[in-house]
Amino acid sequence: MPCVLYGQAIQTKLWGSVKNISGEIMDFASVVVANPQSPNKILASAYTDEQGKYQMAVRCNSDSLLLRVSRIEMKPITMKIPNQSGEYNVVADVKGRELREVTVKAKKVYSRGDTINYNVGSFSFVIRSVYC
Repeated sequence: MPCVLYGQAIQTKLWGSVKNISGEIMDFASVVVANPQSPNKILASAYTDEQGKYQMAVRCNSDSLLLRVSRIEMKPITMKIPNQSGEYNVVADVKGRELREVTVKAKKVYSRGDTINYNVGSFSFVIRSVYC
């Protein structure tokens, strides 16, 4: 069933929090709501705040919704929830990721007015094996 028919869909309000399995707050996690019949179409999205809390409103005639939560250092979670207003708290599993190499680049040469400046520190700077 599509999310918006010729009639009006009822607004569903969703809120909750995102924490890891140790109970630590997961701030700035991406929270996305989609229709199970077309999971690639985003109906609503939000980010968790500094307390790991989110809230959003969605209009959809479907009887259920997909709630997807992700953040770079956590395993993505997809939950099928009823299309009812309510609190949906998420407990996420943390995943470590080793980056092979990180390169930080700055402007090497730039000008201000009639002066040419050289940023000597930007000519070579590489960090090896960074853990998130």
